[in-house]
Amino acid sequence: MQVQKLGRLSLETLDVGDRMKLHYNPKSLMVEMWGRYDAETLNWFLIDAFPGILSFLEYFRSGIAFGTDLDGKLALVLENAWNVNGNRGGADLTVANFAQDDCELVILTTAVATDWVAMHTGDNYCWMISSDRPRATFVVREISHTTDIHFLMGLVGSVGLETGSGAVAWTTPDDGIWVEYDSAVDSYVRFVTRKEDVSTSTKIGEMTGHSSWEALFNVNDEGNRIDCLKLTLLASHTTNIPVCVLKPIFLLENRGAFIRSIHPSCAFLTAVGET
Repeated sequence: MQVQKLGRLSLETLDVGDRMKLHYNPKSLMVEMWGRYDAETLNWFLIDAFPGILSFLEYFRSGIAFGTDLDGKLALVLENAWNVNGNRGGADLTVANFAQDDCELVILTTAVATDWVAMHTGDNYCWMISSDRPRATFVVREISHTTDIHFLMGLVGSVGLETGSGAVAWTTPDDGIWVEYDSAVDSYVRFVTRKEDVSTSTKIGEMTGHSSWEALFNVNDEGNRIDCLKLTLLASHTTNIPVCVLKPIFLLENRGAFIRSIHPSCAFLTAVGET
């Protein structure tokens, strides 16, 4: 399993959605986060700027290929290697669970209730709150439906995480930080922090059809508060902050006998420190 080495952020601009972008300013040696209210608005505004060291970057837009991991299981080969697992009608996932739309990765279920697909970095747990007070940005450009669907994007620990495939159910990890929508619960997207099987959850917005979602997780200097931002501050949690190492993940689960899909766009992790 490959993961990018720690180094200075060298790309000029990373477009992580229609309403959010990250930019490296070589004069100030800062990573700047810019936003706008909608795709038609020409003017961008500065949300945050911070000294950044790139620890992990994946941009799901080109060079998508398929391979196998060390166990011979299906894997995505991108800038980093991604493990995939889930339940495809009681069987292992296949390449049919993934597609490309305008060079963008698409994750799909079949029309079987309780089908699910998870995409994560396998044994590479590359993010920890107590180390360098990191930040993380996740983007899903499109969520196909508001009904019969469960999706999650963020960071999870290893305990309680289902890593098998076939006739197995998705299980909520014991630790993590994520944004989640489950139509079986209600119509709201939630920001969740979870430690040792106990969660703090906050509603941060209502799901609308064909939505795109961006989420920035920011840890304060003391490591005891995590903010969730989408252009503006949506929620702050000071309870159930995980202390274990975490890894990025995107999850799609079918709540009914319908095909559902999401378009993962970006996973961007930084550690705060000297550039």
